[in-house]
Order: sequence, then C-alpha cells, then structure tokens
Amino acid sequence: MKNYHIGCSGFYYNDWAGKFYPEDLNKKKWLEYYAEKFDTVEINNSFYRMPKETTVQGWYDRTPKDFLFTLKGSRYVTHVKRLKDPKESVAYFYHLADILKEKLGSILWQLPPSLKMDKERLTGFCKALSTDYKNVIEFRHTSWFNEEVYDILRKYKVAYCIISAPGDLPEDTVTTTDFAYIRFHGKTDWYDYNYSEEQLSHWKGQIEKLEAKEVFVYFNNDYNIRAVENGLLLKELLAQEEQHA
Repeated sequence: MKNYHIGCSGFYYNDWAGKFYPEDLNKKKWLEYYAEKFDTVEINNSFYRMPKETTVQGWYDRTPKDFLFTLKGSRYVTHVKRLKDPKESVAYFYHLADILKEKLGSILWQLPPSLKMDKERLTGFCKALSTDYKNVIEFRHTSWFNEEVYDILRKYKVAYCIISAPGDLPEDTVTTTDFAYIRFHGKTDWYDYNYSEEQLSHWKGQIEKLEAKEVFVYFNNDYNIRAVENGLLLKELLAQEEQHA
C-alpha cells in the first residue's frame, strides 16, 4: 500500500482568509490550522529567499509530529546559476533543511522554462545532490521530457516531478526513485484553475499505478482556495482505495 502525502504549495495566502481560514484566526496560527487538514505543505518562499533558521525552526515546532515539509530549492541555484557550480549553494540549503529533521519530506528544484535540455549540466547538478535527501527536479521546457533524462535521474536517485500544467508540457507519469512527486498547477491557466472530480478521479488512477512506495502531491492552484478544495477531494478519492484494499 502506498503512503500518500497530499497538500498545497504554500499555506500563507491572504485570500484564503474567510474562505479556508476562519476570518478571526490570527495569521500566526494559520500553519497550525492548515496542519489539521493536511499532513504536508510545499514551502514556496524558500525559492525566492532563504528563510531564517528561526523561521524554519518555528515551522517544525508548530506542526504535528507526522507533518512533512517540502522545501523549494533556491532560485539562485536553478535560475541565476542555472545549475552551474551548485555544490556550495546546495550544501547551504541542506543545512537549512536539516533543521526540519524528521519532518523534512522532499526538496524540490524547479528549473526555469528558458533552460533547455543539457544532459551534461543535469548530470553535474545531480552529482552535487546528496542521496540523504529526497531531491526532486521539475522541468519547465519540453526538451527535458525523454528517457535519456529520466535515466540520468534514476542513476543519481533524483525524483522526476510529474506535472499537470497549461501549455504543451507533457504529463508523463514516470517514476525515477522509490517515491513519486506530483504538482498540479492548473490546466488552462497557471494557478487559477479548478480540477473537476472527473479529472481528479483520472489522476487517482494514474497515482495508484505509480511504482512508488511514497507519493507526494501538491496543488499549486491557490486562487480562490482551489488548491485546498482539490487537495481535500483527492485525499478523499485515494482514501477510498485504501478502504477497499
């Protein structure tokens, strides 16, 4: 039986107040409230700026013992240096991630859409990643979606990020490690899309077929709390599988 972790890409959205979070709930308590509904969250702001160590420690202290965080790797590594000479920057990011101890789920490295397939650069980056962590790479250019790339990820035990996104990015349901990772961005519009029950039922079938012991799923369609609604529905659909197992 697979171990599912389903959540949202972030929890701190002002427009969720009064829709998901109670209107009178202090923002300092939003994470605790979120953790009552989901067992994981993908932290996006670590992509834009390195969080303070005290902030990361606070996330750890305020969540249940079985809660998991995925940290999105710094854009300095992926977008500024574009995977070149990553060793020092990756090591510093791991230092921050270590504060989460057993609550660290995965580390997501999202590549820019302008970065086309470069197997040598990808190999060098994968070599700099430690297998002590669940590293994931999300590709945003169509040139990366092929078996040669997937084989590089398998060799270095780095997970391929399965995506649902607008445009022509493939929805390849591929696993390159013993865990799988999926991000839902929307189908017709980035971040502003509501997945139907029919669509999520289709994805339920795809997820059940994955050759993985553990599956991380994050909804990044945060507008109008669609990420919350879609995440809770997929949790319910997958729970039905467990009941019938």
